[in-house]
Amino acid sequence: MFKLVAAGSITLSQGAMLFSGNAAAAIGLDDRGRIEAGTRADVIRVRDHRFDGGASVPVVRSVYREGVRVA
Repeated sequence: MFKLVAAGSITLSQGAMLFSGNAAAAIGLDDRGRIEAGTRADVIRVRDHRFDGGASVPVVRSVYREGVRVA
């Protein structure tokens, strides 16, 4: 997803829906897969780390489970 966002192919919101919202909906989990009041959400905050050669990878900065930071 991050490469698609970086290339300008999709927005971050579209990517989140593509990989989370659509997957949850496909298996009938209507109470998750998106960040919205009244839904269940675990969130991973990432940042882009660039290496000297120009390559980049997403790096996890924090993890939230049921609204509480756990890592």
